[in-house]
Amino acid sequence: MNSNDFKTYLFSQMNEIFKYKWIESEKRGYDIGNNQAAFEWIGKYSEKFHNEYLKKHN
Repeated sequence: MNSNDFKTYLFSQMNEIFKYKWIESEKRGYDIGNNQAAFEWIGKYSEKFHNEYLKKHN
């Protein structure tokens, strides 16, 4: 993966984290914050995201 591909990968991952933050904040009734959203998303979804991303982009 070259540097441009890696930047695209990180951008896509951040977009997913921001979507997760919005959904979870709406469910909970308060802003969970970027750090909490990232921590939770990584624990729940990062492996699946990584595998699916590589399938689509290789």
